[in-house]
Amino acid sequence: MESDVSLLLENLKEQERISARMLALSRQQYEASSDPVMNGDSILSQKARLVGELQMLISRARLIEDDLAQKAGLPEFTINGLKGHVEEDVRCSLGLVAGQVGILLKSIIDADAKTTELIQSRLARIKGPQVDATNSARALQAYQNSTRWKRE
Repeated sequence: MESDVSLLLENLKEQERISARMLALSRQQYEASSDPVMNGDSILSQKARLVGELQMLISRARLIEDDLAQKAGLPEFTINGLKGHVEEDVRCSLGLVAGQVGILLKSIIDADAKTTELIQSRLARIKGPQVDATNSARALQAYQNSTRWKRE
């Protein structure tokens, strides 16, 4: 069981490393979106590669977690469920690293949302006010009615 826990801890540390890199790229992407001269395509491709790596790590982690749950006699894996099965400092380390990964992923989501908001506001300024088709149809109908009334 100790070797599985070590594998899971190493996996989580790698997820943390990749997540930290993705957060840095998300921040660079925001900067690139602020500057009309910069192109963010390179950043997007780097983030896509990291997402693929992260997905593979998460899949591996789930397999390790399933093995640990089975060995500990748990219906599903939880870090608290390992209490009494592994050393307390190792269990705490798992919790700390998993928590840090969660914080990083939330920060990535927030940074990407900020970038999306910036891009949408820039697009809105470029496009200008959008014409509402319903109001345009009503205006056309009103115009046609008024010209018909003048002719009668």
